[in-house]
Amino acid sequence: MNSLWSRFSFFGCLNLFIIGAVFAQQHFPQPPYQVQNVQAIPGDGKVELRWDETLDSDGGIVTQYRVYYGTNSVQLETDSYDDDVLTGSTETFYTVSNLENGVPYYFAMTAIDDEEGESESYSVEVTATPGVGVQETFQVQEIRQISDQEVRVTFSDDVVLKNGNDSFVLEEKESLLEVPVREVTVVGNTLSLMFDEQALFPGKVYRFVPSSLESKGGVVLSTDESSMVEFVAKDISGASEEVSVKEEPSQVVENDIEFGPELPEDIKQEREEEEVSELLYASASREKDTTPPGDATNLAIDLSPFRSEGFGVLTWDPAFDVDEDIIDQVLFTRQGLGVWDDGYSLGKGVDTIEIEIDPEQNYEVRLVTVDKAGNRSRGIELPFSTALTQTGPGVIWVSLALIALFFLGIFYKRRHVY
Repeated sequence: MNSLWSRFSFFGCLNLFIIGAVFAQQHFPQPPYQVQNVQAIPGDGKVELRWDETLDSDGGIVTQYRVYYGTNSVQLETDSYDDDVLTGSTETFYTVSNLENGVPYYFAMTAIDDEEGESESYSVEVTATPGVGVQETFQVQEIRQISDQEVRVTFSDDVVLKNGNDSFVLEEKESLLEVPVREVTVVGNTLSLMFDEQALFPGKVYRFVPSSLESKGGVVLSTDESSMVEFVAKDISGASEEVSVKEEPSQVVENDIEFGPELPEDIKQEREEEEVSELLYASASREKDTTPPGDATNLAIDLSPFRSEGFGVLTWDPAFDVDEDIIDQVLFTRQGLGVWDDGYSLGKGVDTIEIEIDPEQNYEVRLVTVDKAGNRSRGIELPFSTALTQTGPGVIWVSLALIALFFLGIFYKRRHVY
């Protein structure tokens, strides 16, 4: 009888344990996801950090972030940062002050939710060295008219429109009249402005005036005259790349080369060689395509297959092919702050790839777009980590352990009584 009761009690406890595990998985709070895309911008005695907004894995609310930092890089589970500080808000930027100029600092971050849960892993570690005059600069590099209805503005870094179309003005310099912009497209470090027909008048000088633009790294574009760029509008709606040869009276055509009708044969031959030489020179001297393509967007990684399969799944939206000349995408990877690999050609239309990764490592990937002329985009980067923090075991497994101990205690007492 005692043996039968013992078996019944054991299987009853096991069943309750499984039910408790399912309940804990569904109802106990889960920590926020890992903080992504942390960037460190050095300044005088300080470093400004910027990152992407982080979500809570169980649908909760991320209320603030924790910044870990120190003068030593954290690579092993036994390592730790010198200090940490809570940001106290949901803003995705924070400045760490009172730092020593000329000293490299290392930073990593976690997110905190409304139930005090903390990300189970650090963000990818970043480093910056504060100092006088080391603040990054962000400036306009070029403004170029593409057609009668398009103008492109190129910047020194990927650009962000803080206030949409109100982030800038394109005006006619003499009258200061604003030119209505029909559509704005941001591709990496290039801003494409589209206008209606006859919005630009040939011969007029137009000026690009920024008001609230910043780089992807968070550096705000100056709004003084140094950031105002100009161009003279041209009528290029019917422009042709064909090279024309000056016509002469009473011409005849022989083998597509033009001659006067009464020239001697030797003069004809000499003239033919000159005309061919001019055509070849004109063709070779045409403006080369030096405009890089735009970058892909929404680069993300799914690490759910990692623990069972040993790989992650990268996804992204391929770059918009503005000039219809994109021919390839190249993926570069590196571990930690190591050297980038030689890159892997993916092809033009690919938007998903599996990558093999190791546990307890920091990674960074960079996706670059390539066009027919060999121009490369700046590249979109994504840091991620398979290394756990030292914040302790997750609340689910603590709860499961307590449930197991409770029911095993009941089982032990039953056996002792009988």
